[in-house]
Amino acid sequence: MASNLNRIYDYRLRRSVRYSNNCINVLRIYKIYSQEAWADHHYDDVKIEIKRAYYFPQNRRCAYCRKKLNADAYYNHIDHVLPKSIYYRWMFKPKNLVIACELCNFLKNDEDTLLLTHSECKFPKCRNGFTIFNPHLDRWSDFFEIEDGIFIRGKHAKANETIRICKLSQYHFSVQFAEEARVTPKSAIKRATTKQRLYAITSTEYQSCQKVIEYYTNLI
Repeated sequence: MASNLNRIYDYRLRRSVRYSNNCINVLRIYKIYSQEAWADHHYDDVKIEIKRAYYFPQNRRCAYCRKKLNADAYYNHIDHVLPKSIYYRWMFKPKNLVIACELCNFLKNDEDTLLLTHSECKFPKCRNGFTIFNPHLDRWSDFFEIEDGIFIRGKHAKANETIRICKLSQYHFSVQFAEEARVTPKSAIKRATTKQRLYAITSTEYQSCQKVIEYYTNLI
């Protein structure tokens, strides 16, 4: 029986990490002067607390693509909604932190996601300060829809910006959605072929559909 991904993925991260006294002391003692501080071993315990704090509230899924995370929270990746390369002073802000799969963490990279009109002096307190989906403040179903059990669709400009920055239209994610939705290879090829006709040959979406077709053709 096919899985309804829109129902499975539809939740919001409602709980932010509450640092222990030990971690609070670490953050007070060791000041952050650049993004390189993230690799400092002084913060190892803080990172572990972050991973443990968000693993279950995120339903054990990536904050962006909703892929199932590693069973051991220790080995998952921490992502900064606002990139630490630009906003290193918010490196440990609870609502700037989520757990992401390795692919999303890599593809999202360091593009600026703070709204241009928002002050760079204060961390945004509401969703309007971000140019992309923030799992702490936004609900999946208000932004995205999985169509035909295989393609992600943004519901508005901010959602589309999230898809662009996180590269969620790449074929890797379509394959991921198809497998979790239990779409058969033949059906995936048919759906990708139909979808492909909507796009220009030079578009990213067209190329993604083509790779989906090639991927499942090799499985048959």
